[in-house]
Amino acid sequence: MPSAGFASRPGVRMTAAQIPATLHGAAVTARRLYGRGLLAMANAGPNTNGSQFFVVYDDSALRPDYTVFGTVGAAGLKTLDKIAAGGIEPTAQDPAPVGGTPLLRSKLRTVRPSCRLS
Repeated sequence: MPSAGFASRPGVRMTAAQIPATLHGAAVTARRLYGRGLLAMANAGPNTNGSQFFVVYDDSALRPDYTVFGTVGAAGLKTLDKIAAGGIEPTAQDPAPVGGTPLLRSKLRTVRPSCRLS
């Protein structure tokens, strides 16, 4: 079962306790609660961008730096739970990981907006 955390880059996961105390030389003290099922953009610090995102598996206290752009519905959460129950891929450095690349792979086939623009 993975720990509550996020993918900082493909295949690398950190728990809230592993988030560095400093980021780009500044102290990181603030945390924001990201609820289970939120979709948010990953980033490498101020003025960075990319196409990576993460799904919050369990309520997690993370830095408040991530832009939330959606949620996973009930059916998607069931799928997320199945993926989590499948375990984490061991590595030579960590044969019994608590976070990392899931053994069960998945693909997003459809994404539908759940908000209305006025």
